[in-house]
Amino acid sequence: MTAPRRQTVYHPLPPGDAGSAATLGHMARMIRESVHDPIVASLSGRVTAEMVVARHLFNFVQRHVLRYPDEYGPEVAEEIRTPGHMLEEIGRLGHTLGDCDDMTTLLGALYHGLGWPVTLIGVWFTRPDQDPHVYLEVELAGRRIAADPLVPEPFGWSVPAEEGARRMEWVV
Repeated sequence: MTAPRRQTVYHPLPPGDAGSAATLGHMARMIRESVHDPIVASLSGRVTAEMVVARHLFNFVQRHVLRYPDEYGPEVAEEIRTPGHMLEEIGRLGHTLGDCDDMTTLLGALYHGLGWPVTLIGVWFTRPDQDPHVYLEVELAGRRIAADPLVPEPFGWSVPAEEGARRMEWVV
């Protein structure tokens, strides 16, 4: 079967419910035939159920973890909260507190729990006034996609290469 022609189609319709039924029938036929259209197949192949779930979990972490940076005293110590503790607080309070380490650990645990490969990305910036940062990349449909829930950017955004002086990857 050949790909359907890309066009706007005008169909004369009977009045009332019969016209609505005819429209639904035309729409159903166009949906069925679209599986043979390379443009539709190309986009459908890139938007997988995994990507939808991954984006939903990313948005969940962004919405429910309030940014709370570590406070460093005379000694440097890192506080990282466990994913279970954070989820328990979200369930009880509707939110939890955390920094990039906490958000990344929670999101990584959710992705890893679904069986998706996760790589932690540590970035040290060229500017001395910027603290080191961590986010993750999740492998979906054979490619790694950045997920940095700390920043107000969409799923797939990552620190631009020119901003980071050094980068370290740690496969989970």
